[in-house]
Amino acid sequence: MKLVNVFEKAQVQTILNALASIDYNDGRITAKGHAKTIKDNWQITEDVVAAQPLFKKIRQVLQTADFFVNYAAPKAVVGLRFAKYQESGYYGWHVDMAHMNGFRTDMSFTLFLSDKDEYDGGELELDFGQYKQKVKGAAGQMFIYPTGVLHQVTPVTRGDRIVLVGWICSRIPNAEDREALFSLMQESGRLGKLVQNPEDMKKMSWLLQYFTRRLSEG
Repeated sequence: MKLVNVFEKAQVQTILNALASIDYNDGRITAKGHAKTIKDNWQITEDVVAAQPLFKKIRQVLQTADFFVNYAAPKAVVGLRFAKYQESGYYGWHVDMAHMNGFRTDMSFTLFLSDKDEYDGGELELDFGQYKQKVKGAAGQMFIYPTGVLHQVTPVTRGDRIVLVGWICSRIPNAEDREALFSLMQESGRLGKLVQNPEDMKKMSWLLQYFTRRLSEG
């Protein structure tokens, strides 16, 4: 799980300006079964024609965001949607779908567009059994976590909570493998700045590429 800065403030404001002229739909439309009874929000999905240029630009940013690419190793990003939670809006405890649009969902993410000071409540809360964790990011921050974790969005008590959510089918399907490979990548980068002779990094580079291939799927 990571909470990181992915979008700049100016990029976030551009997104919000564009959303101001696009109509939201009832979020229960995309809910399945019991989820329809515990979901109170508004959404803009990728099938909304007016929003498609905006979704295209966002995908372009994600494709070039180093952290997103290196940490998530995305094979596909699916189910992108904007979600607005107005006062009293919430999404009760639930688990995300294991497959979307023909892809396995390995990771879920929330990109915070409303700054955390602009609304009260509306925390993303995750239940890990022995403990719970609440997340409320600043505008432009993205929280990435394994799909399958029980989670909820607590009721908003003031203001509007606007986020972009989506799911990732990763080339590294195992969560522990992804974390280990990302740590190896970071360590390789750190050591590369310390050594004077690039030849000293040849073995580390070989290991990084070996394990990337070994742990990858597709």
